[in-house]
Amino acid sequence: MRQSERGEYYVAMVYENSSRSVKLLYLPKKMENVITRNGFFLCKGVSLGDGIRLYENSRVFQCGKFPVDDEKIQAYLNPPLETVDEVLLSPVKRTVSVKGILRRSSGIIESPNSKRRELVLESTEGSSSVVCKLWGEASSVDIPPEGAILTATSMQVATWKGGITLNSSVLTVLQETEEESCFDGEIEGIEVLPDFSYMIVREKTMKIKTADLERILNGVVFQENIFVKGRCKGMTVLEIQQCNPAKKVKE
Repeated sequence: MRQSERGEYYVAMVYENSSRSVKLLYLPKKMENVITRNGFFLCKGVSLGDGIRLYENSRVFQCGKFPVDDEKIQAYLNPPLETVDEVLLSPVKRTVSVKGILRRSSGIIESPNSKRRELVLESTEGSSSVVCKLWGEASSVDIPPEGAILTATSMQVATWKGGITLNSSVLTVLQETEEESCFDGEIEGIEVLPDFSYMIVREKTMKIKTADLERILNGVVFQENIFVKGRCKGMTVLEIQQCNPAKKVKE
């Protein structure tokens, strides 16, 4: 359910026969039971563009089946996974999934006709970033901590103020990566909590057992020049040990 100056409306994904493409269908609340899943319909009095918009006086007829391109539907449901750098070079009006490091998350931004949350995803391979706008119900999903590696699925490529931005769709989901990786570097900051705490290493925020952090720091007070290395799953530390950055590994 979404809100506009015309009132509440629903959004659905449909296969549009004339263009042989998958589009979003916007329909007023009173028609929520008119368009049914897996049905075939002929709609009159609508606006056609990147999406299909029905109005209060639009007419919807049940009709016979027509050929449906399952490959296009599957491609829409399972868009390509791209890096932040690839997305920034992408043409607009594509649907993609993007993977990056969550650097910043806004609160919910509300206006009379909409609400959204804005996330900044940074490239895992550089310093470029892209703004992801989560609209409507998508703005209320749980957001992982900053520094988490996220995949935002089914995002629509658009432009805003001369740059590339990503807008959520009805299929958008946020997935925190569970892959394992290694880390090393100086501890740049800590947040100490009763059970699990957070530390920053090379600008990456990781979750760590408070007992492990206390072991490394010999307490719960931040110290400079503490270098560590270890392994994490997603952004949760699995193993950590203190190391000497000046010591070279023997060949």
